[in-house]
Amino acid sequence: MAGDDPTAHDSYYLRDWLVTQPVDFPFGRDINVLAPGIPDSTTQWTPLPAEHRALVNLSRAFGMTMSPQGDRRLAWLKTTVSSEVDQRRRLDLGFSDEVWVFINGQLLHTDKNYFGTPSMKEPRGRCTLANTSFDLPLQEGENEILIGLANSFFGWGIIARLDNIVGLTAK
Repeated sequence: MAGDDPTAHDSYYLRDWLVTQPVDFPFGRDINVLAPGIPDSTTQWTPLPAEHRALVNLSRAFGMTMSPQGDRRLAWLKTTVSSEVDQRRRLDLGFSDEVWVFINGQLLHTDKNYFGTPSMKEPRGRCTLANTSFDLPLQEGENEILIGLANSFFGWGIIARLDNIVGLTAK
């Protein structure tokens, strides 16, 4: 039986996400705004709400990568945050293994968190809010947050939490 969820009543977490089906994404490929593969109006999206501890669990949805060759897959997640005014909010983001974060179509942040490598984030390459944080430049009205998430080893997912939600509504 699952225990209590300490995040259950914390409204600062972004919990309602849409996700694409994962695609093969070989090592050596990267994401940029000019490259094919960024979602567009024809992209199929499926709801994937956050689970216990606000984890958006792609491992449960799509399985883990266990191949010794380190096959790499990419899926896209998106959510919308509405803001009453132009403002900057800090986003704490836990992730595994690689992320490309876009806000309103603009690349904002990229990062890597490979378990067992010198570049792994604390704690030991695992997905926690301590992995990274950055400012989200939110405009008045709706703001689309789009995250490319790549995985090549074991489990994958994200956890996203804003520093303040005054004047914000997450969809």
